Amino acid sequence: MDVKNRKIIDWSLNSSRTVELSITTLKQAFKHRKPNVGMIFHTDRGVKYTAYRFSDELKRHGTRYRINRADYCTDNSHMEPFFHSLKTGLIRSQTLKSEENLRRALKIYINHFITNNGYIYKLVISPIEYERITT
Repeated sequence: MDVKNRKIIDWSLNSSRTVELSITTLKQAFKHRKPNVGMIFHTDRGVKYTAYRFSDELKRHGTRYRINRADYCTDNSHMEPFFHSLKTGLIRSQTLKSEENLRRALKIYINHFITNNGYIYKLVISPIEYERITT
């Protein structure tokens, strides 16, 4: 998530979370976003993000790496409202019968909704369009 405009830069979905999936998603994000050297990548303490191969990929792009402190969920406070709204607004509100249905619903949700301080807003324009006209 770009904390400036709450845009989800890239995401992936798979039946298992692996270092390889995380690195592939990270590479896609760098390809789409082309961030400046020195950008901060902040994440939780998940094993896929603490792997040497993942941190090496961040370093290769000149990205600064920050990991949550143990027992401080507020370190990742910009993502918590997004995940809360995603779970309550999408996942718990409907029955998705296949991975493809879930993938489609996530794509729509991520491209057309934005969260702020735990509240969800349907956008008149997508985060992508908002970013285009404001930068």
